[in-house]
Amino acid sequence: MGAGILEDVYIQALRPLQDGVPPRSLAEVSAIIEADIGVPMAELFISFEPRPVGAASIAQAHRATLIDGRKVIVKVQYPEVPALYAADFDNLELVTRLLFPQNLPLIEGLRRRHLAELDFRQEAANLREVRANLQARGFEPSLVRVPAVPDARLCTRHVLAMECLEGCSLAAAIELEMNDVARALGMASAQELRAQLMKRVAAHFETGGGAHRFVDAAEVAAPLGVYNADPHPGNVLLLPDGRLGLIDYGMTGRLEPPEREAIARVVLGLAAGDQRAVVEEYERAGYRACWHSGAPHGPDAVFRFATFHLDRIDLSPVRTGPDGATMPVLALFKSTLEKAVPDWVEQARRLGGLLIGVGSQAGRPISLAHEWAPIAEEVLRAAHGTRAPDARRLRTHLTGLT
Repeated sequence: MGAGILEDVYIQALRPLQDGVPPRSLAEVSAIIEADIGVPMAELFISFEPRPVGAASIAQAHRATLIDGRKVIVKVQYPEVPALYAADFDNLELVTRLLFPQNLPLIEGLRRRHLAELDFRQEAANLREVRANLQARGFEPSLVRVPAVPDARLCTRHVLAMECLEGCSLAAAIELEMNDVARALGMASAQELRAQLMKRVAAHFETGGGAHRFVDAAEVAAPLGVYNADPHPGNVLLLPDGRLGLIDYGMTGRLEPPEREAIARVVLGLAAGDQRAVVEEYERAGYRACWHSGAPHGPDAVFRFATFHLDRIDLSPVRTGPDGATMPVLALFKSTLEKAVPDWVEQARRLGGLLIGVGSQAGRPISLAHEWAPIAEEVLRAAHGTRAPDARRLRTHLTGLT
């Protein structure tokens, strides 16, 4: 979740993993490119900026100009990353097998998704697919931009060149805005303002305090079944004309039609506050959670989990039994053992948690279920044979509340 749940010290410590890792030298990057492609740098680029525009945990990216004059961003993977990933997941799997064997399928699924991220050829295919899908429905380039992959030679397991989109990262824009607001309020920095906002997130929702819509381009891909599974602020650009640039499709999620429909029903249930409908959908899918004692959770607990997955941050106490007893929501999480998590629930809570967290980080907590309700209605309408999601209607929804 990030902002709104964790203390700022943890957020600041982990944030560099998104786009602030110390970069490798130009010589090392050039050696990786030439070894992977088999062509000297001088035959590929007119220019190649030595200073990266960003460096994350598995790769760094540089501005460059191809021989034909097209401007690109070149993403280069660190050579030791696959071995480190394998070791990390081996250790995680070992601990899970010893302590929480019922969660092994979850870890195995995470391993598959993360290892797929390491093949940049797959990312190039994802970019082409998502770009074509969004163009077919009128979203790209009118609302969002997804970079083209201009040169097949520069698309290998460890190197990927994509169209350069000019803009600033959403992370930088959020920090700039937070600093401006902090100064206007007489605070020393965005850090002080964020600390105050964290204390008020729960009250903000409980009193209905006018939560502002936080526009995220993941919404337009929701009806299509293919989406960016890692839409953190470092992976989204704010372009000068107000559009959003989606620049990283290394981790892409896919939902089959029955899974999309299940999520749509949950979203509509959350938007309507229909606990019974939401809990029944989770149980029908096979979701099972219990106390450490083995006693199953009641509907209030399951509904709160779904709220965190696909709606909003709700830190109010949770009812734990028919006698009206309650407990703090974080205590509920600590006391919970998940016995079975369907794949669509796992995907939904990761994506939903990231989007809800970004809204909180920006000081604009959102109800994701209310924002996605029109899209959920379109998904279910299309599933029953009426028509596909309509770009014009969704565009009105996406832009009308900014």
